[in-house]
Amino acid sequence: MESPSAALLKATMINSGRVINGTVIDVSEIRSLEDLNNPDLILTQDVLPPPSLFQGYGQATLSGVLYFEDSGFQLFVEDGIQITASESHIHCFNVLSFDIPFKVTLVWTDPEGTLVSSYSR
Repeated sequence: MESPSAALLKATMINSGRVINGTVIDVSEIRSLEDLNNPDLILTQDVLPPPSLFQGYGQATLSGVLYFEDSGFQLFVEDGIQITASESHIHCFNVLSFDIPFKVTLVWTDPEGTLVSSYSR
């Protein structure tokens, strides 16, 4: 593949995300340095699994989505395919084991808008 599209890069980053476990601290009630010593004002919550506000799609781990000879998975990529509004594409896959997750990601890049239009949707 010569140059991946923006959509393929987006799909790669989305699929590479791994869960970040941990806790976030809510300091919205802190108004002064003295408030940091008041445990009643410091609230914590567990980080929600991806996708979430605090971790997005998770930590990027490219070894889990880029195919190498020793990868424990297969990779199918279709990039640069143009599909019209009434068109469909069908792909069939045999999932032989549930030990490795089967992931499918559909992403696209919208066409550029025109600079001279007075209205955009």
